[in-house]
Amino acid sequence: MYKIVLTKQAGRDAVKLERHNLKSKAMNLIRMIQTDPFAYPHAFEHLGGKMIPKNQTWTNCSETGKMMMVRLD
Repeated sequence: MYKIVLTKQAGRDAVKLERHNLKSKAMNLIRMIQTDPFAYPHAFEHLGGKMIPKNQTWTNCSETGKMMMVRLD
């Protein structure tokens, strides 16, 4: 079991969490961290959609008017 120490800013943020009904979720996260801070998170969502590498972007081709992918190397 680990000891969780909150800062003044965390106290102010707790009020914001309470306003948005997120206090219970935050408390669950704190309890998870308190028991084992290096545990792999249980619940997660896979990212969806079309992923574009950092060195590529979509641009409009002036000749054809169509979208094309361009490398930025």
